[in-house]
Amino acid sequence: MGKLQVRIGIVIAVMLVALAGTHAAKRAKAHQLRQPDWDRVPRHLGEWHGRDMHFDPVYGGDPADSSLLRAYESATAPAVIVYAGFHRDLPTSLDYHTPELCYPARGWAIESGSRCRVGTFRGNWVKANEIAVDKDGERRVVVWWYHAGPNPFEKRIRQVYRLMMMSMLTGRTDGTIVRVETQIAAESQQAAEARVLQFSRDLLPKLEAALPK
Repeated sequence: MGKLQVRIGIVIAVMLVALAGTHAAKRAKAHQLRQPDWDRVPRHLGEWHGRDMHFDPVYGGDPADSSLLRAYESATAPAVIVYAGFHRDLPTSLDYHTPELCYPARGWAIESGSRCRVGTFRGNWVKANEIAVDKDGERRVVVWWYHAGPNPFEKRIRQVYRLMMMSMLTGRTDGTIVRVETQIAAESQQAAEARVLQFSRDLLPKLEAALPK
């Protein structure tokens, strides 16, 4: 009986090692293969014409592994600036890479904040954060949200647990931070908010094609 138990223990140990190895291999493969294809986000969206930009020091450094930063301009409205930052390990970025922290750190005062629904992404509603900020009389509306793998979300803390579960089950820890902003020019804040939200709705299908599934 003792020898049988030893043999069973050895078999179980071998199976656990094999399972751990398979999981590690899947995780490594996920990190290697999943990358965004920013070319799928066109430079022309309706009346908007995009111009690629370098990362603005107003946002601090760019911690993303791969990112898109583009200003979309129109003859009839202030520009809309889009930033999408892809992280192979998103949980390490959630605590510090958020406009709620980045803007005040760069001298912007947050005037107001709220939640909003932007549209749908792969069948899921995108719930986003929205703030109005001011710096030396320049005012902007900023909308942002996150993607944990293929799933969009707006609240950082609650999603840390979802990211951990996703990592355990699939080996994935990748995610994306999306930020869309525009200046509040000679208009109401509501008009700037409407512009950002409509642009974000038009952008979502393009992000759906660009971001890893």
